[in-house]
Amino acid sequence: MAGVYGGGWMMPSFRWDEPIPDEIACVYFIDTTYDGGDPSNEKALLYDRILSEIGLPLEEDTIAPDADLPTWLAEINLATVGIPAALVSLFFLGERIEKNLDAWIRLGRRLKGLMKWNLFLSRSAGLAVAIDSIATEYFDGEIDDVLLVSYKRADRRFENFRDAREEGPLPREYLGISIHVYELRCGGRNFRVTIDANNVLVDEY
Repeated sequence: MAGVYGGGWMMPSFRWDEPIPDEIACVYFIDTTYDGGDPSNEKALLYDRILSEIGLPLEEDTIAPDADLPTWLAEINLATVGIPAALVSLFFLGERIEKNLDAWIRLGRRLKGLMKWNLFLSRSAGLAVAIDSIATEYFDGEIDDVLLVSYKRADRRFENFRDAREEGPLPREYLGISIHVYELRCGGRNFRVTIDANNVLVDEY
C-alpha cells in the first residue's frame, strides 16, 4: 500500500560509517527530484510509486563520500527470503554453494525487476542479481552450484575499471561511486558480472 512522504528520517539498522552487513540486502533508490522541479510534490509522487511497487518500508538516507546523494533505502534481511546468514558468510568466504540457490535466484529476479528505477545495490543484493543473471542467460533459470571466485569494487569516477580491487563489505557512503565486479564459477564455467548502478553486464570467460 502506498504511503505519503513526510520528509522525516528513519535510521537504517546499521551505522552510516559501518560496513553494510552482508546478511542484509540493501536497495538505495535515488531521489531523482533532488535539485529540480517542485521538490515537495514530485518527491512525494516518486516515493509513493516506489513504495507501492516494492511493498517494503523506505528509509530516507544519503550515499556519497563527498556530497549528498539523497536516496530511499529498502532493507531485505536475507534470512526472511530463505538465505541464512551463515550461508551468506560462506559464500563470501569462497565456499562452493549448492543449497538455497533457488532463493538467491528468486531474490535476484525480484531486484532486477526494480532496476527500472535509478538505484544502487549493496554487495549481497548485487550478488543475488549476478546469480540470477547467470542462471537466466546461461542455464535456463536453474543452477546446481555456485562458487564466488572473487568480489571486487571499481570506482565509477574513473574510467580504468581494471583497477578494481578486492573489497569486503562497504559503508553505504561508497555505494554511490561503486561498481560491483563478481567472478563466479557455475556448472564448471566461469563468469564475470559487472553491476554499475542499474546496469548489469554478464561475460563468460
